[in-house]
Amino acid sequence: MCPTRKVAKKQSLTAFNLLPNVRTTLIDYLGLTHLEKCYILARIMLQEIIFNRAKPEDDYFLFALYVERRSGEIAGLGWSDADVNAFLRMQFDMRRKSYEMRYPGAEYRIIQSEGLPLGEMIVHRTGKTLALVDITVSAEFRGRGVGARAIRILLQEANDANLPVILHVDRANPDAQRLYQRLGFVVTNDSDQLWVEMKWPGNKLQN
Repeated sequence: MCPTRKVAKKQSLTAFNLLPNVRTTLIDYLGLTHLEKCYILARIMLQEIIFNRAKPEDDYFLFALYVERRSGEIAGLGWSDADVNAFLRMQFDMRRKSYEMRYPGAEYRIIQSEGLPLGEMIVHRTGKTLALVDITVSAEFRGRGVGARAIRILLQEANDANLPVILHVDRANPDAQRLYQRLGFVVTNDSDQLWVEMKWPGNKLQN
């Protein structure tokens, strides 16, 4: 049975001195016991999702999340953990620079619940639209409605500002496409080989 007490983080995310390797989930890296994980995962289903603007000290978490995200394609290469981290650090920095060029002023948000970071959301706001540039939920928390709840918060923000939301979803990720469609997004451009452009027109919040 899961414990019914509130669990404090055993290790601050700002205290990372080694990055998780491709076999380690973020919640494992926090050093939580099995019962603490059980408690947290159950609580997250019920507790509020909030956004916090990413700060410089969150870079460790964001990079660890990126490492986890890319683990599937890297794991079979036979590289050492040091080589994997060096390669992915370069890729991570290049991605950030690319986003800064394409989406100047984009806001990096940490998705949080129960005091734990669950993922990141990158949002670019102009006078006419909100662009959901990227959203990633840590593998340990996927399938628990975290991504959908975070997106609904963004849609409420857009609704309050009377703005549509646009995004580009990987054509090879039909699950994500179906999620966006359930949330009220419609396909606006299906001609690219890699990406499908979708738009939430506003004033169309879905339960």
